[in-house]
Amino acid sequence: MIQNRIDIVIEEATEIPEAMTAKVTLKIDNLEQKTPLLIDFAVDKNKFKTFEKKVYPVMKEVTIDGQRFTIEQIAVFPTQTEVSIRFDPANKKHVFDFDKLRLEDEKGETFAFWGNGVPVRDNGENGRVYHLESVYFVEPKKLILKANGIRAIDKDKLQIVIDAKTGTLTKVPNDRLKLTALRQVDDVVGMDFSLKVPPQDNHSHISLGYDLTDDLGNEYDYVQGTSSSTEDASIQNYSMLFKRKTNKGTPTSYSFPLSSYPERLQGTFSIEVK
Repeated sequence: MIQNRIDIVIEEATEIPEAMTAKVTLKIDNLEQKTPLLIDFAVDKNKFKTFEKKVYPVMKEVTIDGQRFTIEQIAVFPTQTEVSIRFDPANKKHVFDFDKLRLEDEKGETFAFWGNGVPVRDNGENGRVYHLESVYFVEPKKLILKANGIRAIDKDKLQIVIDAKTGTLTKVPNDRLKLTALRQVDDVVGMDFSLKVPPQDNHSHISLGYDLTDDLGNEYDYVQGTSSSTEDASIQNYSMLFKRKTNKGTPTSYSFPLSSYPERLQGTFSIEVK
């Protein structure tokens, strides 16, 4: 039996309808069926009129490899659990993400980001809110927040700088990242990278960055990005495409901040939050 689910994200100002229709296109033996399956279902608003979020204050500080952050609170909704974490601005490293961030109850059942929707959002300066599966209807007696690793890098190594004339990297965290091609055609800039990753990242691709700028202060739109594996599982290829929105002249260098990178702090954490 194959099961899946659909998350429907509705803006707060949107009025929820009395009924909806799910339009599902099926594939049988990899052959897409011409006639979609239409499933009508009613929305029983009485089921969630009385639902209110449950907030568990935590305010526990965690120190890993000299970097400090505070688990502020756990907010539980019927659809998801939100973990608020604030990072110490004095930290020397920038934290990108947590490996397998999850909550575990007293029975050993885990609740993690299940793979759809938005996994994390910013929460003011130095704060983020991580979205995990809901524990609203489980009502666990105990909750432990765990992570298998913390992806982070020195703050002074966060920026990537590319020489636009020679097509070479002039600032890069280490020799794991190499620029393999730089394409500049009119107002379009494309760049290809190869990235050497540790074994634990062989099958997990990241996004290198989105916010390109140059030495003249031109603004760019991120058009698209792709990633692919190679025969060597430790080498991943990345391509990024940008379109220049302003015309302040021909730049001599490009730069962008990394949005992730396969470097980690030394250590994991497990902390009781309820």
